[in-house]
Amino acid sequence: MAVALASTDDLADVWRPLTAAEIGRVSNLLDKASALLRQNTPKSPSIDDRIALFESDPDDPMALDPVLVASVVATIVKRFVTNIDGAVSRSQAVDGYSESVSFALRGNDDVRGELIVTESDLKALRPFQGPSLPRSIRVNPWPGCETGPAVVGRIAVSYL
Repeated sequence: MAVALASTDDLADVWRPLTAAEIGRVSNLLDKASALLRQNTPKSPSIDDRIALFESDPDDPMALDPVLVASVVATIVKRFVTNIDGAVSRSQAVDGYSESVSFALRGNDDVRGELIVTESDLKALRPFQGPSLPRSIRVNPWPGCETGPAVVGRIAVSYL
């Protein structure tokens, strides 16, 4: 079995200090979340390859900081343990006591009481793409000219 990409200390950093009873349970969840993340990301290069690349060349755009990976895995586990029943919303009233809980439907992308990797988790691990490529706009080189071509060229415009 592959090594977990996050530790209980990483989970405590994004959530709260863990009790001794919680540490064993969340260690297992960190292993499962790590395997799930590996399954849901490209295999070439893999997350482990990109982390190793960071160790040798942190400036490589494909390199992946292990601290970032640990944070993503810890967030996946935190999302699960703080909402284990999969509730989407809860409400309570005091007088006459009333409680309401709504749950996500299966197939919905909302958290539904299970370990899931969201699009934002995957986005955090994507290689840096750099600034966006220059865009182009149409220009009429002869303002006010009714007979000239409407568009004769393009000018690259970069947005800062």
